[in-house]
Amino acid sequence: MRRLIDAKTMVVKEFWNEVPVYAILSHTWGDEEVTLQEMKARETMPVVVERKKGFAKIKKTCEQALLDGFSYVWVDTCCIDKTSSSELSEAINSMYKWYQEAEVCYAYLVDVSASQNAFDADSQFRKCRWFKRGWTLQELIAPLTVVFYDKDWVEIGTKSSLRAVITQVTNISKQVLLVNHSGEISIATRMSWVSNRVTTRIEDMAYCLLGLFGINMPILYGEGEGAFTRLQREIIATSDDHTIFAWVGGQGGAGAAGLLAKSPSAFAQSSHLAHIKVDKNRSPYNITNVGLSIELPLKSVGPLTNQYKALLNCTNDSATMYGIYLNKDKEGQYVRTRTTELFTDIEQNQYKRERIYIKEPVPSRFDVNQWMRPRANYQFLVKKLPSAQIDGFAAVQFYSNSNDNKAAGWIQESNSPGVVLHRLTLPGSGSSGGFLVESQSGPYERFVVMLGVHNYNVWCDIVTNISPSDKLETVAKSYYIDDGGTMLWENRDRLCKRLTLYDKYVFVAARKGVLNNFDYQYLVDVTITASAPPNVSAGGFGGLDMVMPQAAYRFQIIYEYHDWEVVELTAFDSIAWQRQKDKSLTLALKHSGISGIMVLRDQKTNVWVAVLLGVHNYKPWSDVIPNIKNQPGEANKIRESYYSGGPGNRNHRLWDWDMDCKVSFSRNLSVRVTTTVPVENAFLTRIVRGM
Repeated sequence: MRRLIDAKTMVVKEFWNEVPVYAILSHTWGDEEVTLQEMKARETMPVVVERKKGFAKIKKTCEQALLDGFSYVWVDTCCIDKTSSSELSEAINSMYKWYQEAEVCYAYLVDVSASQNAFDADSQFRKCRWFKRGWTLQELIAPLTVVFYDKDWVEIGTKSSLRAVITQVTNISKQVLLVNHSGEISIATRMSWVSNRVTTRIEDMAYCLLGLFGINMPILYGEGEGAFTRLQREIIATSDDHTIFAWVGGQGGAGAAGLLAKSPSAFAQSSHLAHIKVDKNRSPYNITNVGLSIELPLKSVGPLTNQYKALLNCTNDSATMYGIYLNKDKEGQYVRTRTTELFTDIEQNQYKRERIYIKEPVPSRFDVNQWMRPRANYQFLVKKLPSAQIDGFAAVQFYSNSNDNKAAGWIQESNSPGVVLHRLTLPGSGSSGGFLVESQSGPYERFVVMLGVHNYNVWCDIVTNISPSDKLETVAKSYYIDDGGTMLWENRDRLCKRLTLYDKYVFVAARKGVLNNFDYQYLVDVTITASAPPNVSAGGFGGLDMVMPQAAYRFQIIYEYHDWEVVELTAFDSIAWQRQKDKSLTLALKHSGISGIMVLRDQKTNVWVAVLLGVHNYKPWSDVIPNIKNQPGEANKIRESYYSGGPGNRNHRLWDWDMDCKVSFSRNLSVRVTTTVPVENAFLTRIVRGM
């Protein structure tokens, strides 16, 4: 049985069979928390109950859930009958599962203000009480989506968008936080996550870890440190991970001690330890702690594969043998594969009988893959787009890389007269879609917003400086070519990037919600603002890795923005531009043999000029082209002319390696471009207007 609060009526309801989708609250307990009995008594004495301090966060949780489309919420203070020892024991053993099954977790931080940047070294977010409590560890890890709110219920960010800070504070890797880990997390590592946390009662240091180790055991308050000893014994019964013995100190002295630690604090220095599988030559029993020991006839599917056919003692009326497919790993263990099919074979003499170990998912191993949640489809409802009238930008094209699936792709819908919304449906993990946004007045600038699912987790990206010749389809497909998939693994659900031709920021937020209590979806807002949100990294010269993670060469370009207007910056794939806070520009090149081009307009004479900066044979070069045509795509044509028709075709300028160029347009106007040796890993380029 599970109790949930109806978000509309705030009445506690009980569910014995099918539990509806729900949001869940994570918080630190304070004064005047509301109990289950008080929530039930609220119908007869609402004033008394609603005056309690703890009622406010229950009410705000319900309000936020309704905004996100959830009809029910779970709050630990009032959804458990703590007067019943049996129910309390069941709840503690089930707590991890309940947080894991919640569609979204709202983490309420009573000692944090969203106005302060969470990324600051001394931020309130880093120091908040929530990161110091034992119970909130599972509340951070178990839910796939965690949204943090400050003391006034203003959003700070999400587990995804704030993961860099969270990793620094908790020492939990982003692969674990985002469920992007393909291997087992050792016992010592998991113990280290709680080594610096505290609980009110000694026993809770063990009980708050039950879910992280897949353990169920009776709750016996009063046993003190014996609870942690009992937990370790339960873990050993289902695990062959020796890191459980790799603790340091924590025993209250330097004398002799047993193999088991007295508290998780003994694992504070053991976070780097990993579990090494034992080899296949071992003395097994039928059900072992390394898997099911069984003797089966095996045959390799092919010489260049680790896949095997395994015959079972299973046949049909024609005496045909059936079997399953197995994969053999490097430790000599087997796992079931191709689980949607069986094979039949009558050539039994081609098989060799062997004793093997077949692994089963073991909760105590904490292989994060076990917690992934595949969906039949994923929906992104874009509720807010830039407006041509307000922002000067508008979405002009939509694309999905799943257009071959009739049930997927973009559609338009309306929830009120005159309001058009865009919905993207993706058929599963590993797919994405995006849309192209263009400026409607002023300098011509384009950017792409990408939305997708990778490893069953949402991701988004903003690609700025899309040149007129670049296609939306090309941008979308680039994420699945070579190393373009770097952003997929970031799983960002909040992202902000600075535009290059405008002193503005693009902010994308993909909030998890539900539709009609059935369809899972993300509610997407795309806004253009004058400043970046305080808790979302917006790149910058120090954060250029958000634009190009592995740029080999960078140019920092300083120009008189009062004299020149930047009209066009061609950038895509191996070339990236970024606007800095001081209005200078940064050009990033992924390798030698490429260049970037910028088009400037002299604001006094309206003359257009192109400036090229590049690297050839691992040395920088530059060039200036005066009086270029005022038409889209012209800049890219000029840049390509340096690489067509033979090496350095445009007067072999690549081979001049000119780092000081001066061109006169007329008797009254000239431009000089100078590039100096790298400063802080970037070439410093100055563009000076002369008369």
